[in-house]
Formats: sequence, C-alpha cells, structure tokens
Amino acid sequence: MENFKIISEKINPLFERREIQATINSESTPSKEEVKKFLTEKLSVSEDVLKLENIKGRFGSNEFIITAKVYKTSEHRNSIERKTKKEIEAEKKEIEEVAKAEAEKKKAEQEAVQKEAEEKLEEIKEEPEKAEEKPVEELKEEAKE
Repeated sequence: MENFKIISEKINPLFERREIQATINSESTPSKEEVKKFLTEKLSVSEDVLKLENIKGRFGSNEFIITAKVYKTSEHRNSIERKTKKEIEAEKKEIEEVAKAEAEKKKAEQEAVQKEAEEKLEEIKEEPEKAEEKPVEELKEEAKE
C-alpha cells in the first residue's frame, strides 16, 4: 500500500469522533486488517478506537477509497457502534478459553490436594504399624534383660 492521501476529515462532536475518507493505491484489494494496521500507523491511534467502515475500489483502478471513524476512547466506540458477528464470536471464544483455563487450574489444584491427602493417609496408616512394632521390639529387649 502506498500513496496514502486523506480526502476529507470531518469532526463530529455529537459522537465525539473524526470521520475520515482517504485513498490508497494498491495492486490488489487490501484486506480490512491490513488497512486497519496501516491507518493506525498513519493516524497514530490504537485499533480499539478505529472503526473501518468500508473499502471501495473502482473496476480496473488501483485506487481504493477508505471510510473510517476514529473515536476518542474505546468505551465510547463500543457504546455507539454495533459489534460485528466476528467480534461477538471472538469475544465468546475468548471467554470460553478463559473459563476452560480456570477449570483446568481448579482441577489441577484439586488433584494436588487429593494427592496430598492420600499421602497423609498412607503416612497415618504406616505409623500404627510402626507403633505396634515398637512394643514388640521393646518386649524382646525386656526379655533379654
């Protein structure tokens, strides 16, 4: 992507955002992710506050018109813009992964506690056997004396 040029930049105080139209020259149609990364670098903003509306290209031309919105904060963006299906699915997947990791951690902790309890139980079982052996040894010593 090369020859980035901002066509128009409108400040919208009601929604606390900048609405930007720009052109980019590229050999092939750029993906939304590529354009998002490119715009974050050029506009010096994070991806959380950038909403990429669309990428339009003309047939036979290497010039693409990009429409984007830049919000002041990510919370403000989330309150105004609707989330896409991909964003919703990504959030669900992330929540499921976190829940799965927590479940595995709890399971590992329970296994560790159970293992410790089994070891203590074995120690307790061994102690009475030793206790019974000691009096027999003491009896033998007494018998020798």
